[in-house]
Amino acid sequence: MLQQIIVGLNIFKRNKVPIEIKLLALALFLQGMGVRRISRIINRSKTAIHYWTLKFREALNYKMEKKERRCIAIDESKIRVNNNTVFYLCCCRC
Repeated sequence: MLQQIIVGLNIFKRNKVPIEIKLLALALFLQGMGVRRISRIINRSKTAIHYWTLKFREALNYKMEKKERRCIAIDESKIRVNNNTVFYLCCCRC
């Protein structure tokens, strides 16, 4: 039934990928799973899954809630430039 609704909304212009796989990706996304993890599960590219979720959100006027970030991740790395070791920190919010 949901498959018929999605096909009836004419969200996806091309149907190279079966609609069942797209529905699985959308269901996992709506449950809170990330695009990268979904791409590993269904063996499709992250870009394709992101595109499917954008089209789905546009069709239903679905707005995502912004998550409140509680921590900052800091990554320390070192690289070698002209036989010199350079350390740098990379910060991002979780």
